[in-house]
Amino acid sequence: MSFFLRIRLNKNREILHPYCIDRFELNAKRCHACELFVDKRSLSVRMRDCPQCGTRHDRDINAANPLENLINFLIFNSPMLTWCYSFMLFRKGIEVGSPHAHASISAYCGFNSEKALIDCGPDTEDKNLILAITSDLPKLAECVSEMKETPLKSVPNDHLGNLISTALTPECECCGIKKKKNQPIGDPDELYFQPDGWVCPNCASSEDEYDTCLFCGPDVIYRADQINDRGEYTEHDGGSVMDDEEKQDWDDYIENLNKDL
Repeated sequence: MSFFLRIRLNKNREILHPYCIDRFELNAKRCHACELFVDKRSLSVRMRDCPQCGTRHDRDINAANPLENLINFLIFNSPMLTWCYSFMLFRKGIEVGSPHAHASISAYCGFNSEKALIDCGPDTEDKNLILAITSDLPKLAECVSEMKETPLKSVPNDHLGNLISTALTPECECCGIKKKKNQPIGDPDELYFQPDGWVCPNCASSEDEYDTCLFCGPDVIYRADQINDRGEYTEHDGGSVMDDEEKQDWDDYIENLNKDL
């Protein structure tokens, strides 16, 4: 027996993604946080803690998590940004037409109209669009306030901005989930930066796949094979190695600090 997923955008238009989910994918014995599978676990126990990561699960919610992830993956990989944004609103009971969706996205990006965004703004087909814009919440608030009748007026401006930001942010390359907190792989402060991919905070915690640089700080994510044994990114290779003079200066500095203790 399998489940077939059907996704509806709204009453007037429908996106249909026929996708088959094997029944064993919805398994309460697998932790959705760390993927640990514990075979000898009674299904009569409703609340349980994962022995590996410690996450507390409700049995049924944990079993349904792969289905939620799949829905997010299919919707957020849609080539049409507006559909993605509209669906996020629709999940919250808010149905918005394309004109208002286009207008609010353009305003959030700092433009007065969709045409202005396309003609004068960054490439709207670029999946890294979120890195090329500066969010403009005041302009978004002004845009929504000038709309005649729209349910967008019932949504707090900062929450609406978060929804648009999430729609603009690429999905995680590991789990396929789209989150506002997804991070680009590489240093965004580099000139002409182009991410090597995007990863969510949960997947970025995997030390086998990703790591951080001693010099770039904990907020910049690299692939694990780009970091050497000293915790240095390729461009900073050898930066933490001191010559004899530098080592002597450092020892003298530490000695002076200890004198004051």
